[in-house]
Amino acid sequence: MTRICNHFIVLFVFVFFIFVGLQMKDFFNHEYVRANQVEKKRHHSKYYLEYLFDLSQRKDKVVIAVIGSSVTKGSGASILENNWPTQLLYALHREGIRNIKLINLGFSRFKAQDLLAKGVITELSKQQPDLIIFETSVINNYRQATTMEHTIKYIDILLNKITKELPDAKLIVISPNPILSMKKNKIGFYYQDYLEQSEKYVREKGYDYLNIYEGMNEYIDNENGSLTEYLADEIHPNDRGYKLWSELLMDYMKNGKISENIW
Repeated sequence: MTRICNHFIVLFVFVFFIFVGLQMKDFFNHEYVRANQVEKKRHHSKYYLEYLFDLSQRKDKVVIAVIGSSVTKGSGASILENNWPTQLLYALHREGIRNIKLINLGFSRFKAQDLLAKGVITELSKQQPDLIIFETSVINNYRQATTMEHTIKYIDILLNKITKELPDAKLIVISPNPILSMKKNKIGFYYQDYLEQSEKYVREKGYDYLNIYEGMNEYIDNENGSLTEYLADEIHPNDRGYKLWSELLMDYMKNGKISENIW
């Protein structure tokens, strides 16, 4: 009886170590494959401009969609074609990318919540853009005194829906421009609070982010200029402001590499 028990124990231990060995083999194989995938994505990461140029050589149309508020629509420009999306389009043309379809989904007084209600995700799904530029629209969260919780909540929902519905599209998130108001809104937040909290969330989630607010302010300061020279009113850029916006974005697209969602 004792001999049988000993044989059973030996057999059990033998089978156990085989099982553990197979599990460890699978684990290390998985880690090896994942490490290779990460390294491959890092190795093949491209600048945005390079990505768009390569696409233009392979596709009849490169589709770029911009979504946001009135400062994406182009309110304040002398003519609509002077808004930043169209100025960016012209800059891409000058770089040899001429076969671009630009879709502007900018709406006056809209926040991320309103963009969702408007059905922009459905429209994006129809258009299947190669690149989406999302202006966070937090000017209107500030002006309409939206709580910070709701501001971040709907930015989160919007970005999650974009990445779920359009997993192959590249995505750049950008802030809106500087404005003249420096005072707190009705619930005690400054405009800068909305900018800082939305940027913090977007960067923590790993999205590519460009701070247009800081870029414009820095440029104006370096030129010893005044913000009023770049605004049509207290909020909306004028032609000069939109041109600067497009130049900052174009510089980012030339020098900013596309982040890959490797995890």
